[in-house]
Amino acid sequence: MKEFELIPFEICALGEAIDLRVGIGWEDNGSVLVVQFRLMGAIDRLKIPPVSDMPQRLTGLWETTCLECFLGALGREQYWEINLSPSGDWNVFQLDGYRESLRVEQSIETLPFWVKRDGDRMTVEMRLDIQKLGLCRDSIELSVTSVLQETTGDISYWASAHTGAEPDFHLRNSFVISGLG
Repeated sequence: MKEFELIPFEICALGEAIDLRVGIGWEDNGSVLVVQFRLMGAIDRLKIPPVSDMPQRLTGLWETTCLECFLGALGREQYWEINLSPSGDWNVFQLDGYRESLRVEQSIETLPFWVKRDGDRMTVEMRLDIQKLGLCRDSIELSVTSVLQETTGDISYWASAHTGAEPDFHLRNSFVISGLG
């Protein structure tokens, strides 16, 4: 797995208290993307939804603590947004271009991922069959991001790269992770 550090958009106290790293790798001969978020430090400061007995596909997960991945193919405007809640709830959206025609990705009916919390550490790992999205490993570009809400209500936006004047995970030039083939 290749490892990336996520950084907050703005300097914040949480940035000093939390270390957020993401590992990215492949399984099944490059058809399954594996993304592992690792939060270490003062995670007790985060507003973390309770674990769901029956995790489901939900919208609006980004309104509180949510781990995200954006992916597309080189040369194509179309891209996907993946939302993972520490509760176990999830969603995958397809967009035609920058924030254009957001809709639920119908080809993904389940999204295997797990959440493990142990003291001052939380790990969230997902597996996504990118072939269901018509993508191949050699042309994929990614951005890994997170929305972290503190128990105080303050929200910070974390990403592998921030390329806009405001926190905006949908900016295609922030999909800076490539060459994972």
